[in-house]
Amino acid sequence: MAIPRGYRRLEGSECRPAAEARRIGAEDPAKALSVTIRVTPAAGEPGCDRVAAFARTQGFRVDRTSALDEIIVSGTVAQLNAAFAVELGLYAWGDRTYRGCEGFLHLPGEIAELIAEVSGLIEHEAGAGSPWREPGPYGAGRSPGRSHGGSGRDGKPRLRIIADWKVPHAGPSGPVNPGNYAMVGSFDIDWLNTPEYQVLLDHLAASPGAFKTVRVMKVLNSGTAELGIYGLTPVTDTVWAYNAAGPVPIPAGAFDATISGLTQLTQRGLVPYVVLGFFPAGVYSGTQAGLSANTAEAPYAYGPSPVSQPDWNTIKANWSTLVQAFFQALYATFGDAINGWWFEVWNEPDNPYLWAPDAYNNVNPLSYYCQLYQETVQAIAGAGLPAGVQVSVGGPAVMANSTFLEDGQFQIFSTGTPTDLQTALPAFLDFVYNGGHAVPQSPPVPPLPCDFISVHAKGDWTEAELPDLNAVGGVGVVYTVESVVSQFTSQAKYNGYFDGKPIVNNEADMRVGFQVPFWPRMTSQYPAWLTALMIASDSLSSEYAANGVQFVSASDNAHPELVGWQEPSPPPPTGSGSMSGEYTFGQQRSIMTAASSWAAGTPEAPVCPQDLVKVPVYNFYELVRLLGDQHGVFISGQNNFYPTDPSSSLFSAITVGAPSGELTHVCWVFCVYPTNIPNPTDPVNNPFKPPADWSSYVEVIGLPGSWPSVNWVQFQIGQAGENLPDRNSFTAAGGNSETVPSPVQSGGIWEYYVSDGSGTGTQLSLSGFNAGQVRMNQELGLVQYMKNVSVTNGVWESPAAIDFEPYSATVFWITPYEDNTMTNPKVTPAAPVPASYTPPSGPPIPIPIATLIGNNVVIRWAYPPIDPDDPSFDPSDPRYYSFFYFEVQRNKTTISPVPTVTEAGAPAWSFALRATMWVDTTPPPSGETGYVYSIRAWSASHIPGPFLDSPPVMVP
Repeated sequence: MAIPRGYRRLEGSECRPAAEARRIGAEDPAKALSVTIRVTPAAGEPGCDRVAAFARTQGFRVDRTSALDEIIVSGTVAQLNAAFAVELGLYAWGDRTYRGCEGFLHLPGEIAELIAEVSGLIEHEAGAGSPWREPGPYGAGRSPGRSHGGSGRDGKPRLRIIADWKVPHAGPSGPVNPGNYAMVGSFDIDWLNTPEYQVLLDHLAASPGAFKTVRVMKVLNSGTAELGIYGLTPVTDTVWAYNAAGPVPIPAGAFDATISGLTQLTQRGLVPYVVLGFFPAGVYSGTQAGLSANTAEAPYAYGPSPVSQPDWNTIKANWSTLVQAFFQALYATFGDAINGWWFEVWNEPDNPYLWAPDAYNNVNPLSYYCQLYQETVQAIAGAGLPAGVQVSVGGPAVMANSTFLEDGQFQIFSTGTPTDLQTALPAFLDFVYNGGHAVPQSPPVPPLPCDFISVHAKGDWTEAELPDLNAVGGVGVVYTVESVVSQFTSQAKYNGYFDGKPIVNNEADMRVGFQVPFWPRMTSQYPAWLTALMIASDSLSSEYAANGVQFVSASDNAHPELVGWQEPSPPPPTGSGSMSGEYTFGQQRSIMTAASSWAAGTPEAPVCPQDLVKVPVYNFYELVRLLGDQHGVFISGQNNFYPTDPSSSLFSAITVGAPSGELTHVCWVFCVYPTNIPNPTDPVNNPFKPPADWSSYVEVIGLPGSWPSVNWVQFQIGQAGENLPDRNSFTAAGGNSETVPSPVQSGGIWEYYVSDGSGTGTQLSLSGFNAGQVRMNQELGLVQYMKNVSVTNGVWESPAAIDFEPYSATVFWITPYEDNTMTNPKVTPAAPVPASYTPPSGPPIPIPIATLIGNNVVIRWAYPPIDPDDPSFDPSDPRYYSFFYFEVQRNKTTISPVPTVTEAGAPAWSFALRATMWVDTTPPPSGETGYVYSIRAWSASHIPGPFLDSPPVMVP
């Protein structure tokens, strides 16, 4: 390229391809690109202003970062070629392609003399080797005298990002929505009314921001708490009785059990996600066949199969009456608060066990379900709710990456075979868009209301294969949920109607089945699964931002009532089994498990114990509350990560907190999880091979000038390196932390059958179970914590290479150091306050600070204002972003886990209590004076706040 008159080259910016690299073409001139320009210290902010003015004359958009000597310019490749007098091209090196150039960068002389660094023109991947020869400090994203790409001091690769929320992004961009991943699920709302289950709800409420939404079923046929699913206990209800002659009026108080269960959520600040299903007996009143038409395969709660048209019309009319009465009862109790709730019509209508009318209906899938959906939205519209109430309703919650064959067995289809997503979902979308018709009408009719699209994409539907995260082109979870938009809702025939509607995968579990023990539910593999899905969903939300779509990912895992469920080996076709109070880490779908024997009941009908401990997956949700509200920027290394490399096992997301416009914290998340799991036919002789670990320095640049020093924490779930094996509640109880058992036994992959001891899992008995020791290891772990670490030019770098192990999740959390002698004034954390429940009406219900329950003392408190969803939240309050952990003392002796301040290069495990609840396990007798429990908060700068003291508690 000819060099314009008045231009001169930037010394040291020469870029030459390596001998093995070859130019294969020009970079797309229309491609949008963002480049970081930093001026010399002598030029300072005035020089930065001059460079910005020049960039604007070239047609670039200019954004200022929080650093005074740095700008981000955004434009096309053609504009950058012209401005820098360079020809950007694509270069092949090995099996990868990189953007680069040959020669020097050039700028007008009066501008060139101001420049210290240009980053972003040249792609330089974090990893072994380089496609460029001796890359200079400009083109390869280096600053004078130190490496920001390529290899570090000991040959480890470096990853580089800019942690400034204001700038355009390489990688995911826009807002981050932690609430999209803060949902759990429970099958039966009746469980929410038991004191035992409410212990779990108290734990959820104690971590605001970690848990936001609870999906609940059986709201319309409540009355009897079920043990398991598919009628393992009789499906009975107290909502609406069957009457052969015709429907009787729905009795007063019919929904009391449901209203009570929903109140248990709302008074704890949790948002209900209400599944409108299943049928109470009264829906069949007046039908000709009555209840006798239902088979054992399809209990009355899940609909009749087959059904005559007259009976179906009666059922729809009765359903409409039921739905209207339900919403009137909801509004009478909760008022306008239901505006923020989710209402989903039915659950898995393509599953004959849960929706019989469309069973095996391959000609017109979901025909009956679609009619039920229309009846539901019309009933809500006719319920007489005030105009200001906007009910958010959606569906269809189909088994998106599976089907149900006529032999009654779940199957995962191979690539190229249609799945339920390709058959059932289009039928639903067409029906909704065409206003309740399968095909367009003339004249057109308005679409039916639909505020979100829900699907169930799981890692495994067979209960025999390994969880599949993202088999590209196959049936992996991520590919499936993306297909909802890429293949279906974005079709031109819908004219954008489904744009802006969330895609909710509310059963993104590793595998189907509550009854088969599955070892990875107890190890770091489960939280790693959810972390990878979170990062992938966040990436999809960014990718489809033009459609206004948010991808929500949740697991159906709030099931402590299932702990101890044992299925015989081999599983009987009836799905029968038994509960056993002997087992605690039972490997079922539950984020908490029993810490003591069953409180009451029998092995066939136990009661969930009131004493619970957290299993490792719980800490995924504690990770969620660390996230910022905006994306940061990847400068280098992104080619190593999913989704830039869709086959990579290394997931990463950089988020930053800026709730009031100024940077408050950085939260950089890593996760190692294989994206495409092979399922060998001979797992003994051809065992699954886990992905290799990763190792890299990590570096954050662009930190504000007001941060001369920082605090940083490496939170960790799973193994943190060869010398730091996994530590969590499961290992503290004696469980095997190995995430990939070897060998994997054929026919029982990662399963454990109690009846004959087959399988490879670890199942723990309650006998000899040390609940106190487990609790000291159940909170979110960390392996590095350093405070008051100096930063230069807004750059923080890990003191050593970080090992990212298979099935681990790692978070780097960086906050400004606060001290009266520094730029940032010292901030003393707020004092905890007594907690309370907030009922739908009436005054708050106070919660005692410390209560003796059984042999334990349960300590609870509240800590304003750390919940951004709280109306009183002040985003400028530094207590929000500087809070680190709580300390609990008994008579001035610390009894809770406390993080350890580590030395550079000397990581060690410790744990941080970030929830507003702690259980003092079997304390010794207190004597006549009793115990006083004291709670205080600590900031990331290691500054303690004032104590909250309990009244004396007498322990006999």
